[in-house]
This record gives sequence, structure tokens and C-alpha cells, in this order.
Amino acid sequence: MSNPVNVLSAKAALDNNYVLVLTTNSVERTAVDRLFQERTVARIEHPHNGSTLGRIGNRFCLHLTGEAGAQGDKSIGRLARHVTGSFLPKPALVVIVGFAWGNPAKVAPGEVVISREVWAINRVRMTEQGEERLRIPRESPLGDLSDQAERLLEMGVTGVRAGILASCETYFSQDEARDRVLAQYPEVMGGEMEAYDFVADLGVPWFLIKGISDDAGNGVNRDRQRAAAAAAADLLLPLIGDLESQGAIPPPTESWDVERLTDAVIGQAIRISPPSQGRDAITDYINDNMGPRIVRRLCRYTSDADADGGLPECLGVLIMEIAQNALVHGGASHVTCAFTETSVTVSDDGRPFDLTMLAGKRGGAIAWDKFRKRYPGSELIDFTQSFSERKGNHYSFKMKKLSKAIRDARENCMLVSSGEYGRKLNGRFVFNADCEWIYYDATELYMRSKSINVTRELCDLLDNGKGLFIACRNQDQVQDFEGELSQHAGPNLRVFVASRV
Repeated sequence: MSNPVNVLSAKAALDNNYVLVLTTNSVERTAVDRLFQERTVARIEHPHNGSTLGRIGNRFCLHLTGEAGAQGDKSIGRLARHVTGSFLPKPALVVIVGFAWGNPAKVAPGEVVISREVWAINRVRMTEQGEERLRIPRESPLGDLSDQAERLLEMGVTGVRAGILASCETYFSQDEARDRVLAQYPEVMGGEMEAYDFVADLGVPWFLIKGISDDAGNGVNRDRQRAAAAAAADLLLPLIGDLESQGAIPPPTESWDVERLTDAVIGQAIRISPPSQGRDAITDYINDNMGPRIVRRLCRYTSDADADGGLPECLGVLIMEIAQNALVHGGASHVTCAFTETSVTVSDDGRPFDLTMLAGKRGGAIAWDKFRKRYPGSELIDFTQSFSERKGNHYSFKMKKLSKAIRDARENCMLVSSGEYGRKLNGRFVFNADCEWIYYDATELYMRSKSINVTRELCDLLDNGKGLFIACRNQDQVQDFEGELSQHAGPNLRVFVASRV
């Protein structure tokens, strides 16, 4: 499990490097959340009905669920303004995902409308002919989305239309009300109840993906809303990818800040379940989707003892093969890779399997042989395993050098208060100057004023070439230190939750 992530603390990683996805109800929220391969709760310091941060494909997405309309504190308009207009990281793109009603002359239930233009029609005036709705166009900086719809068709995705959506706070529960709108504005593909309130204020590219559940009025069909929301959500990743390939939005960037955020989102475990495409897709799914995440997480264990830096890939490939074997041949329903600061444990609920018995020329045997030869009776890694019919399989890889380094630093190279106060390092802290790595226990550091002074002095240590272990009480504190020490990110700085060692 991962801990909640404070979005403000992740600003260096997220600024102009994520997609803000907005939904307005539990049906739409469920449709979007199933797209995340790993995720955690996001803290944004604003009322909401759900907040998720994680990766969809290779891009970070912040998914916020609020309410339709414009009046409530939890309206997605207020949520969007809070995120895009405050000190929080700015998104590269905003996408409103969900279901909508369709113009029966243009679209049918089950189809999906993508739109970069909405007509706000909330204002009403009375004429001799009756009620007339005034139109206020809202256009995204994105270009015409018709090309995206055509490219999706070339990919075999049918039932996608690009066009204008009407947007107002009124829920049309009768045919007559809907027909008056369509008679006045026959160009619209359908309508929804959120975008009119805020898209003009975003200052970043935006568009809507709306699955058509019904044609409103007397034909409202709540049973179709779930399928419509799922159909819309399924287009999120291909549309973002297409916009990126066309240069409409910047590609995601990688950095130390992004790596740290990825680590925080992944948390203490990666869970691998069979993909929806079935058994035949397991190998590709593990390699393409889980593999990069596992290797990225294993990079946290590299050290000077691993001279060529090959540990993440060598162990990562073995873990992938273990997972594939458990899901394809062992009858497992899932595989879990759990991480502490000094060890990795791979477990599954499949049939018992002795990893040391692997032999031959299959992928798993080759990966095990390479690992075994690279780290024979290794001083770097201690491998143990256990398996039973009732408890499944457990394979443990303990990083002995890293574990010993942290333990030695904690016992012999602790950074402790001198009992004096001042800005000089030798005034606030004392430590063994012969130590190359220093251990600082920050679990009882609470006040921001003191934390600022401490961080300044920790920077002095790092500037003087010392390595630094910082033990924190929770993931929030880890994020704070990593952000404040971002200029020192690298192999000489390790920040972790103390309880995970």
C-alpha cells in the first residue's frame, strides 16, 4: 500500500507534466479509476468526492471527482479552478470524462463524443416565440478533434464523433425542453451539465470525452450510464497519446523528482493481476506495463557495491519471470512485489514452486541462472524462499550491503543534537567526522521553523561529500525532505520511512 501524496509537495514532478481528469459521480469515477495501474490518494486541500494520483500509461494523471453544476463547494468547476489557478502544479491538459445526452439526429446511445468546444446556454430570455437560450461559445486552445476521431477509426475504434456540446445547469427531463434546445441549436451533438462553468478560466488545453447514454427527455436511461462512462474512459489514453504525437501537448518528462513521486505512488507494493485480454496477453502485459515500474523501483537499491549498476535490471527480469510463471503456469490470481528500504519480497497464491529448480532454456531458467551466477553466495543479496499449498510462494531478496550500511550508520554515525542552537552545523549537531554516511532520525521533527534550519544544515553535510540516510515518520515527511533537498538528489541521499527498514 502507498500513503496519500500531497500534490503541492510533488510540484517539481507534476508541473506541466500531468493530465487533470474530472468526473462528477461515482459511475464516472469508477470508469476512470480502473485505468490506473498504480495509484494513491491525492491531497489537494479542497473538498471533493474522490482524488486519485497515479499513472495511466506513461503519464501522471490526477483524477478528481466532484459534483455537476456550479454552486457547490465540490463542483468540478471549483475543483478545476483550485488546481489551475492556485499554487498547485499546473496540468498540461484537462479532460472532462463521463456520460451525456445525445442529439438523436446526430448520435446514438453507445457512441462517444469528443469535444473541444462547448456552448454555454444557461442564460434564457423570453421572446414572442417563447423561451430562447443565449449561446456563449467556449473553445479550447486545442485544434479541431475531427482528425483524432478519424485516426481512432483507422485503429479500429468506431462510434466516435467530434463536435460541439451544449452545456447548462438544467437537467432536461422532458422531450419538449430538449427539443427547444435542439430546434434553436441543431449543430450540437448533445449536452452536459459541467463545462459551461469553468473551461473558459482554465488557461490550459482542455477537451471533453462523453459517452452517450440516452437522448435525454423522456428517454433518460440510467442503466446505460455505466457503459457510456466506460466507453468514454477507454478513449482517454489513446486520445492523450494522439495529442502528444501531434505536438498538441508536451510529452511527459522524467527527472529525479518524477522518480521520487513514482516511488511514493507505488508505495510498498506492486500488485500484478492477469490483464483483461486473458492468459495470452500476460507476458506482454508484464514486460510492457509492470516491467518498467519494477525496474524503476529497484533502482532505489543501487549502491557502490553494485559496480556496473546492473542489479535493477538483473533482479527486475527475474521478478518478471517469476510473476509470469505464477500467473501462466502456477494458477495464481495475483503476484505482489513488496518493497522495504532494504529488501524485496515476491509472493503469489499459486501452486508451490521451488525457484532453485529452474533449469533449461526457457525465460525463467535463463533469468535465474544469470542472477545466480552474478550474485553467487552473494555479499550483496541474501535470497530465501518458502512455499506451501496453503500460503503460496514467497521469495525474498535482502540487500545485505544496503541493510548493513544503514544499520552501521544508525549505530555509529548518528547525527545528534548538540543541545545548542545556532545556524552552524557544529553548533546544532555533532557526529563522527570519520563516517562517510550519516544517519539522521527525523521522526520527531515537527515544527516547520526547525525543519528549515535542519534542512539547511543537512545541505552542508551533502555539500561536503557526506552520504546521508534520513529516517522519517511517514511518507509525507519523506516528500517534504526530498523536495527541500532536491538539488542533492542522487546516490548520496536516501530518504525513507523508518518503519520500513
